[in-house]
Amino acid sequence: MKFFQTLSSIANTAVATQSDHRHQASERDYQTGMQILLQAQLDAFKDLSRLQQASDHFLAAIRHHHRNPDPYIGMAYLLHLLEDAPGALRYLSEALRVDPGNQSAYSLQLAIQEQAAQSLERQPEQPPPDSDLAYDQLEDLISREIRLISSYPPPRASLDPEQVLELESRFEQLSQNFGLIQAQIEIQSQELDLLSLQSRLRPIETRIKGFEQALSQSRLMLALNQEMEQEYEATLCLSQYLLYQSPETARLQLESTLDTCDEVADQINRLDAAGAATEALEVSYHKLKAVVLHLQESIDEMKQ
Repeated sequence: MKFFQTLSSIANTAVATQSDHRHQASERDYQTGMQILLQAQLDAFKDLSRLQQASDHFLAAIRHHHRNPDPYIGMAYLLHLLEDAPGALRYLSEALRVDPGNQSAYSLQLAIQEQAAQSLERQPEQPPPDSDLAYDQLEDLISREIRLISSYPPPRASLDPEQVLELESRFEQLSQNFGLIQAQIEIQSQELDLLSLQSRLRPIETRIKGFEQALSQSRLMLALNQEMEQEYEATLCLSQYLLYQSPETARLQLESTLDTCDEVADQINRLDAAGAATEALEVSYHKLKAVVLHLQESIDEMKQ
């Protein structure tokens, strides 16, 4: 008993240590994001790419430790600066979900809600921005994003959980960056003609849709593979207990499995037609089909 208590203590310590490491990594990314955001504010947002850098660090902090409220608040503040009140409030709601008593999140949420509720009033006129500089910076931001997506290999559906997590991470990053660019275009379009820049967003949109499709296919493939594994184990059990039940009972159970095989085969064919790599799924399918056919032969022999 003492051995198991010691083993349990070691395991709990390891889990706690891993959690501490994740929290420390999250805190480092959060602090880096805040420093970049503060510098961007001090520079009057002359370099728009800093907003993207700050966003990347906040999102990384959330991935490291999703129960740390600080990076949610950081993202909310960044979106608030970009005048994206709905987006800011979503992140603040998440911060308050993980830490209901967080005063910073509550205060910022209240301030944004009060600002949104106020009647529209004329703001003091600001000096006109340097149109050429703003256009060039936004163009540079889009160019950097295009270079980023070009550095990624084409997204492909996968049965490997680590590759699926990588797909999710890149899809999240690209979607967030794209949202920031769109927000900047919306702000700057009040002063500038940005139709030519908007047309340059198409490669980014296309790649994001590619990641979204690959993720959807991956999740379907994982679900199909799990279903086939369960049917395989169930069919093996049915084979072992075949001697203890009537052929008719076994046949009825087998028919259900055959229907599942047909449905899975149809979905694999659709994935293959959509360009997904289905080789691993086909291996699992043929493995299941073989044990099903063997069981069917055994049932037929029992009838004779």
